[in-house]
Amino acid sequence: MNTKFFARRFITAWYIFSDGGFEGLLFRAGHRGPMLLLGLALLIKAPLAGWGPGGFYREYPNEVYVQSGEIKHAYDSVLNHYLMIAGDLGLPALILNLVLIISPLIIAALALRNISEVKRRLILSTLMVGNFIFLIMIAFIPPSYFPGLLWAWTAQLAYLVLEGERNGVLFRIRSRACRRAFVFFLCMALLLSTAGSYQTTFGPKSYSVREKREGWPLRSGENHAVKRQFTKALIRAE
Repeated sequence: MNTKFFARRFITAWYIFSDGGFEGLLFRAGHRGPMLLLGLALLIKAPLAGWGPGGFYREYPNEVYVQSGEIKHAYDSVLNHYLMIAGDLGLPALILNLVLIISPLIIAALALRNISEVKRRLILSTLMVGNFIFLIMIAFIPPSYFPGLLWAWTAQLAYLVLEGERNGVLFRIRSRACRRAFVFFLCMALLLSTAGSYQTTFGPKSYSVREKREGWPLRSGENHAVKRQFTKALIRAE
């Protein structure tokens, strides 16, 4: 790890923050602010199912053109895990994702009350605090940037759930009314996601409709994304 590089970045960021606050960090010194605002704009336009996997990279040049008349291509992601999930897969998928990554912490917190062994309490508490901090960190840097880290994160969440099961804390919905409500939510999430996917694929938010309505200069029937020729396939890339 290049400690000098990160030290310089930290010192520079601190001086910018001291001078301009969060606005300076987001908008004056980097591209996080504009990326965040554009990601929110895309989410507002397709909240039910998002724009599909990798949708931010495909829709970035389209949205920039609609807002400014310029054609620019995304040089980074939206840099926020939660907004990436919502923008690509929709708000129902974001809710399910939050359940998956937060419920292990709740289970572990409930299990901690039943554990008396000091070593196990220390391990469980450390993992809980670490994962809580991690949930804050991924609002500023997506974990998908570090594929190896995803394995460690998944293993820790699994351990928290196993500790809960070992101490009689399980994620069960015992009430019949709650079970019905949960099933209803899943069905509604599926229906909303299907409706949103239809809108962005064949409906009023599809490429073929938007290129005529928004006056895109590139009449490709697709979008403004750059086409890159690879050895075995022609794909759209950011």
